[in-house]
Amino acid sequence: MNSQRPSNLILWVALVVQLVCGTPQATEAVPITFQTSGTVVSVDPALAGTFSAGNTLSLLYTFESTTPPRAGSTAFSAVFDALKSLSFSISGYGASSTGAREIQTDVSPSGINDRYTLVSRASEGLTGAPVGGNALTEFRMLLDHSPGTVFSNAQNLPTDSQSLNTFEDKNFFIVFGSPQVSGNLTDFRLVPAPGSLLLLGSGLVGLMALYWRRQRRR
Repeated sequence: MNSQRPSNLILWVALVVQLVCGTPQATEAVPITFQTSGTVVSVDPALAGTFSAGNTLSLLYTFESTTPPRAGSTAFSAVFDALKSLSFSISGYGASSTGAREIQTDVSPSGINDRYTLVSRASEGLTGAPVGGNALTEFRMLLDHSPGTVFSNAQNLPTDSQSLNTFEDKNFFIVFGSPQVSGNLTDFRLVPAPGSLLLLGSGLVGLMALYWRRQRRR
């Protein structure tokens, strides 16, 4: 009988984790944060003093999941002013923005290609140091999937990391006027919201307290 108690506790803990962390990606109207990393593939010679092929990029961005598409968007192409913040670092170089806005989704009418694009521009608040006299002007992420089976309607902003990981071609571009750095991205990961982590911690503490009290009674 006693051998079942630890197993029961583990089951309860697993249930709390599932309830708190298992469904935050698309059901709650809250900001969603994705994290990903990548590898530099190509560097313009004008930027070679700071970047080189093989460097690792770390990217973090947050967007509002309930943002409606811009006027004029269709089921095949939609633009969302949903991006709230973005930051990336690479080879000791860092840039960030709290005024970034644009996320675009495209669905090919013929089902040939789906596309997910994220753009942050200096004109919208992206800040980073110049490199070799070249000012940072844009960060762009471009995901392509062929055949186009990721999206069914471009006006539905994707809110789960799984759909983004379905894209076979995941690329990034860091643009300094004309020179640029480009590379490939790896898998996307959802970053749990602070509130979810707090709720998870509170639930686990409560379960442990209940388990300890029951143990003392026995």
